[in-house]
Amino acid sequence: MRKANRAAPDLAIEILSPATAVNDRGRKKQLLARHRVREYWLVDPETATIEVYALNGEQFALASSASECERVRSPLLPDLALLPGDLLPA
Repeated sequence: MRKANRAAPDLAIEILSPATAVNDRGRKKQLLARHRVREYWLVDPETATIEVYALNGEQFALASSASECERVRSPLLPDLALLPGDLLPA
């Protein structure tokens, strides 16, 4: 029998919805920081934006943001070339 992996991921990505946005920006963000997730992205389909938060000590700090025609800049994935629209339905 295999043991479950209890390590936190390096990156977590949340697609915001009106019903969960407050939780994703608050409680979930704090929980991921406590578990040492290195980077947390919030993708907002309504505004076609992505906010990239990097772990800074024990909490997340906004590292960058991108609107629909800007490329995402990720400290964790510096070679990434991604537009917010690449993560959103057409």
